[in-house]
Amino acid sequence: MEVLGDPTAECDGEVIVMALEFLESLGITDVRIDLGNVSYMHALFGSLGLRDEELALVNRAR
Repeated sequence: MEVLGDPTAECDGEVIVMALEFLESLGITDVRIDLGNVSYMHALFGSLGLRDEELALVNRAR
């Protein structure tokens, strides 16, 4: 999926969420997404408002 004309990481995050919601609507719940650019990951995690301790846990799980 791609949104033309919007180069922001926030838009990329919205597209990822839509894709996950679509897969979930089909009954597919065991999904793994690998992002090819670390800036997407930083934007997604940054929008979650995680505390430093929580972010450290997420980073260790990767």
